[in-house]
Amino acid sequence: MPHHTEYATPPPGELLFMNAHHPEVSLLVDVSDPHAPRIVKTFTPPAPLRYPHDYSRTPTGTRLVGFLRSEGPSPDPAETATPGNHGGIAEYTADGVLLRTVVAGTVDSSKPVRPYAFALLPDIDRLVVTSAPMMEVTWADVVQIYRYSDFTLLKTINLLPGRLADGREIEGSQRAGFGPRVLPDGSVFFNALGCAFYRLSAIGSDNPRLDTVF
Repeated sequence: MPHHTEYATPPPGELLFMNAHHPEVSLLVDVSDPHAPRIVKTFTPPAPLRYPHDYSRTPTGTRLVGFLRSEGPSPDPAETATPGNHGGIAEYTADGVLLRTVVAGTVDSSKPVRPYAFALLPDIDRLVVTSAPMMEVTWADVVQIYRYSDFTLLKTINLLPGRLADGREIEGSQRAGFGPRVLPDGSVFFNALGCAFYRLSAIGSDNPRLDTVF
């Protein structure tokens, strides 16, 4: 199941990161000849992480890779996937050499955090990560903020359901935070699969603010 690539073609001379999701393989692809892309290297997840999903290039040329699961059972007994534990994040060099990893969940998480997509804010040393599933049946509806320089988890914020203009809460609208994007003012905008839209601001502070905007 070829599923996900980086969001933009890398600079000349760099390989494009993508995944084959079901066999848990990451592919480094030479796309310099658009008529004949060529797989140059493959690698499997670093233990205990499993199932690579998202790939994001950093300003220094490294790649952030999100993994939806790790070894072990899910903290939620309703999860049927095996393994089903919390996912995590890894950083690789441009040619696929592993630099570091972190598991996303916390000891008191009742549902598994599944790192789905990234928004990097290097000027304030922050990394914003959403949580959503692919084949899994349970996950935490949260957004996480890490200190990018050392992958320290600083904040986990629960997504709240959206409301209509008349104040009625839309049950399930907070389900599965998806694709974050950095706005010109330094805040991060992202959607949820359940159709709520959010703005995360004051990201570099001790008290980040999450607003439901639509």
